Amino acid sequence: MKFRKLIAIIAVLSVMMCASQLAYAESANETVAAGALEAEKLPELTAENLNDVMAQQMEKYKTKDNVCPMLWQGLLEMDIAVGEDTRTAKLYVPENNPQGTSFIMMNTPEGIDAVTFIYESGWKEIADKEQMPLFVMEPADGKSWGTAEEEKEYFAACCAAEKAGVWLNPGFCRYMIGYGEVGSALQKYVMEDPLTWGGAAFLDANDLSEDYLKATGDTCVDTETKKFGLTLKEVPTPVILIDKDMDAQAKAVLAYWETAANDPNALERYSPEGKELLEAAVVSEQKEYEYNSPATTKVIWDHIGQFYRYGNGWLSNSLHWRVDYDALGVEFKSFTDSSGIDRNYMVYVPEEYRNSDEKLPLVLTIHGSGNTMRQQFENTLWHQLADKEGFIVVSPETTLVGGGRNPASFTPKWSYNNVDTGYTDAIYFNDLLDILEKDYHVDPSRIYANGHSLGCGEVLYLCQTAVGDRFAAVAPTAGLPIGPSQKAIDAIEQHRSQIVPTFVFMGEYDLWDSRIDVPENENLIQGANGVLLRTGLATEDNVDDVRLTGADESYVEGRYNNTVWHDENGVPLFRYTWVKSLGHAVLPEQMEMAWYEWLSQYTLDVETGTRIYQGETVIG
Repeated sequence: MKFRKLIAIIAVLSVMMCASQLAYAESANETVAAGALEAEKLPELTAENLNDVMAQQMEKYKTKDNVCPMLWQGLLEMDIAVGEDTRTAKLYVPENNPQGTSFIMMNTPEGIDAVTFIYESGWKEIADKEQMPLFVMEPADGKSWGTAEEEKEYFAACCAAEKAGVWLNPGFCRYMIGYGEVGSALQKYVMEDPLTWGGAAFLDANDLSEDYLKATGDTCVDTETKKFGLTLKEVPTPVILIDKDMDAQAKAVLAYWETAANDPNALERYSPEGKELLEAAVVSEQKEYEYNSPATTKVIWDHIGQFYRYGNGWLSNSLHWRVDYDALGVEFKSFTDSSGIDRNYMVYVPEEYRNSDEKLPLVLTIHGSGNTMRQQFENTLWHQLADKEGFIVVSPETTLVGGGRNPASFTPKWSYNNVDTGYTDAIYFNDLLDILEKDYHVDPSRIYANGHSLGCGEVLYLCQTAVGDRFAAVAPTAGLPIGPSQKAIDAIEQHRSQIVPTFVFMGEYDLWDSRIDVPENENLIQGANGVLLRTGLATEDNVDDVRLTGADESYVEGRYNNTVWHDENGVPLFRYTWVKSLGHAVLPEQMEMAWYEWLSQYTLDVETGTRIYQGETVIG
């Protein structure tokens, strides 16, 4: 790979001929000047050039096996606006890096320029192996930092720029490393904004006073409109704290991080995989490390690289063990669908069943706008449930579209709400199910669908096309459904019963109001009415009355507020559940509810196209 060659070049750079340097630079699309690698400057994006620039980058990096690549790769430089000044940061994006992967952020150690640090510290090797870009913050003069207080605004601007994803679409989870005294400003940043950090490491970066720790830790996260009853110190973050002295100040910082990790309430709120994760989350070491050493980098990554974080709300958040796809045996697949569009998808078959001929249920789990198949796989933890219950999990990926989660980026986005191209989604999923039934031991009577956000809309959209004829039941989360175009309905010949049992989750603090009894929530009401009509629970004449007063069952279990509509035989066909204090996110526990309380209760009669509830009652 071209960047591994670069490591060798740098190691012998001082003895290489200038001509050799330039020849390699041309072949690797890099430039070498004054004996050092130069980063490619990320371009200014304007309303006039945006689409052309993004389209050019997409054509440059998109392949059949990676339809959603990062649109800039290699060694990059980003301008960072800090007040009226412009600073820079260096980035390294591995070759063929997919969109939506986690960024590893750090400051350069004092006296080391960012490019040298990237290539000599071992972080480039970590980035290449893990397919995780690096975001490296650097001093204004490239070598010497100001004080932590002086650099605070620059660090915050860098974090905001990374999260914005203007050129590069980041994942939900990120990692932070702070080196030296100035790194204490980064430690403060993580303490004050703990929700997105999968892990952090701070080396001799503990210049945080007792007064600061107390004031920050006691900060309540409630707002005027959203109430959580939490303080910042109650949100756990995996941390490795290294200090050559480990004095009283450093020990006080360590105690701060240990507060949440040792809190039984944090275990319930944030750790779906049990107390072992939180018990391992915070570690410390009294030792002097060479910051620029690959051995030091390994110590850091061996700890924080175990963890993954997802969620964008104080009670819409969870810490997991990070998925090792190779160890888990996840397969990454690609094909060209009947519309001529290259498609990617992931398949997980529990190890116990890989050499078995037993027909297994299949769960499709579909990502949201600007998200990716990997994010959906890691955020939902369907694979853990698959191990317990014996089913196949497939996470499909869409293609790049302008807009998405960030309006300045070409990001993965489903096409179903486009009148002209939406039908291609139906063709894709129909082709995908054909392939899965051919290549794996799939039980066609037990195919289910789940999706989040735009993926929720995709599931409910597919239920109105012939693809929905193949679902025994569906259980999506946090999306607004929309009706298909006639093109989508006509795209596939087979089209039978639309009575697909449907369970929809919504968060109390989602991007829109979760209530379906408020006239102002027009889109959500339209979606709920659509499900009631499709499942035969209502008619056009009475659908509003059925939605408002026709439910047979309403009950509360913990955070979950449930409303259920049954058919004339008492079979639940539509369940709407809003989750207290949940934002626009999905929790792994919702997947357990979806499986045990809904999906697994239904099968499909493949011959007739009707559904069967609990193996006995025929629906419709």
